[in-house]
Amino acid sequence: EYQKDGTKFDVYYGNNLLASVKIQLAGVHNVYNTLAVIAALNENGNDINGLIPYFYDFTGMGRRFQKVCEFSGIEVFDDYAHHPTEIKVTLDAAALKYGKENIVAVFQPHRYTRLKGLWEDFRTAFENSGRIIVTDVYAASEDPIEGISGKAFSKDLKGSEYFEGSIQNVAEKLKPTLKSGDVVIGVGAGTITNLGKYLA
Repeated sequence: EYQKDGTKFDVYYGNNLLASVKIQLAGVHNVYNTLAVIAALNENGNDINGLIPYFYDFTGMGRRFQKVCEFSGIEVFDDYAHHPTEIKVTLDAAALKYGKENIVAVFQPHRYTRLKGLWEDFRTAFENSGRIIVTDVYAASEDPIEGISGKAFSKDLKGSEYFEGSIQNVAEKLKPTLKSGDVVIGVGAGTITNLGKYLA
């Protein structure tokens, strides 16, 4: 059961209810991660029900759907996702928690070679976003590849918008277009991590 303040689920071992669990994290991948930990603890003979409260205390890892600021009813998250599968999982989890229509994904492609090699996969990674902003590529010391850019990708990604320049410039252009209830998620391994700082 996906809720605003986390995820609730029951854990069965065979046909027996082992525990009812609530975690603060969103997304089925975090349920799977929690199940793996519970399975390991159970196999080692631990009292699972005595440990269940600790699962809710875990707030996640830095740069993994990490809330970095909130203002005017707008929440801003940072996520290190820079591969299509990671991006899709993050945005799917956010949509379950907040609703697809509220998600504003700000994508900074990481490396020209990755964008070129996974172009088609990236095109399907943003299906659970109400709005998609694409920035310039974070080169990570690579030389540009002709025809591969944030602008070119945005043109090929239906419904997306291209914001050029630094992440500070992106934030300055984005902020006036945001409204209460929006959930902004910066995805990428580069300077996109500063988006929340500039928006705040």
